[in-house]
Amino acid sequence: MYFGVRMKPGDPTAHAPFQTQGFPDFVSNRHDLDILKERCDGEELKAFLATRPWTKLSDTRRTEFFFHRRADLGHEVVRALEDWVDFIEENVEALWHATLWVVLDRDSTSKFIRKTSVRRLKLHESVRKNVIVREKQLKKIVWNEPGLWKFPKRICYWVLMSRSHTKPGTNANYSLNEQVELLDARESARLQWGA
Repeated sequence: MYFGVRMKPGDPTAHAPFQTQGFPDFVSNRHDLDILKERCDGEELKAFLATRPWTKLSDTRRTEFFFHRRADLGHEVVRALEDWVDFIEENVEALWHATLWVVLDRDSTSKFIRKTSVRRLKLHESVRKNVIVREKQLKKIVWNEPGLWKFPKRICYWVLMSRSHTKPGTNANYSLNEQVELLDARESARLQWGA
C-alpha cells in the first residue's frame, strides 16, 4: 500500500525487462487506477507544471566526476559523455516526467489533462528510443558517476496523496510541490541522487 493505493512490482516488458538500478520499480494494482486518476486535479496540475519543476533538477545538477579523470577516459568516451550530457539537458523535462509519472485519466473532462497525457507519452517515447542508442556508446564503467544522469528503463510512478491526507495538526492538504519535496527526500534516486 502506498497512500492507500495497492502497488505491485513492475512488470517486465520487451523494452524493459528490468528497472534501472536504484529507481523505484512498482505499479499500481489495475483495480486502483481509478483512485489515482481521481487524485489528479487538472487545474492544480496545470499550475504546478507551469512552474517548470524540472528546471530545479537541471539547475542543481552536479557536473564533476568523482571516480574518473577526464584525461584517462579517452577521446571517444569523452565525446560520448558530452553528447549524453547535452542530450539529457535538452530533454530534462522528459526525464523529470519519467521519474515522476502521474497517472492521468485520458477520458477526463479536463482538456489540459487529456492534452498533457498525450504530449507526455509522445515525449517519453521519443526520448526513450534515443536513450537506448546513446547508452550503447558509453562504457559501462562510467555509469557509476553521480553527475551522469540515468534515464530509467521503466516509468517511476508518483502516487499522489488523497485529499484526506492532511498536514499534521492542520486540515490543509499537501500541494503538489510539497508532495514532490517529500517524495524526493524519501526516494532520492528520482532526483538523480547526485543533484
